Amino acid sequence: KTGSIADLPSFEAYLRGIVHQTLTFDLPYIGGIIHGILDGEEPDGKAAAEYDAALYNPDVRKAQIALGRGWQRLMPVLFSEPVSAGTQGLLSRWGIEPLFLAVMACSWGLDSAEQHPRPSLHEVIMDSGALWQYTTVRDQIGAAVRLGVIGPSKGVELTRKALEYAGQCLQSFEYTGYGDAARTAVLTEIAVGAHRDLYTKLFQN
Repeated sequence: KTGSIADLPSFEAYLRGIVHQTLTFDLPYIGGIIHGILDGEEPDGKAAAEYDAALYNPDVRKAQIALGRGWQRLMPVLFSEPVSAGTQGLLSRWGIEPLFLAVMACSWGLDSAEQHPRPSLHEVIMDSGALWQYTTVRDQIGAAVRLGVIGPSKGVELTRKALEYAGQCLQSFEYTGYGDAARTAVLTEIAVGAHRDLYTKLFQN
């Protein structure tokens, strides 16, 4: 609507930028939460708390909470009772809202710890990272379809292409600590904050 995405190539470039942001910003926090669970000690929730603090846009945070609560409702179907109860227990002790990233990372980490005596941190992060990238890409393309930027059939095609690219990028990801998390979409965050109702209508469904 602003003209910043004027054609299909610019939208594809935007999607690639979103994919890279998941690698540099979101996945380090996912890795931090999972690492805290798999290291055999009681995780202190610091990674989840810092991610919560980094969501300085109120509407982005509100959407995360809505998605997190939806994931919580799915947990009894997707995971065993100990994993579901353990995730709820961690979130309660940490004292944070059920952010989607935190709920997903906790459940993935606890499930891996339950299924395997010594799960590979890298493999668990890869699995959860793939799910996170799928959710992110689908979110952006769904918004583009609803805004009339692209049609549904083109949305399906772009989803496939974006996820192939995301998978290639994910293979090069190495977890070095959530302290390395970074993002550069400052102007995007400011713009989103200036359009509260628009963002809410698009992404909180």
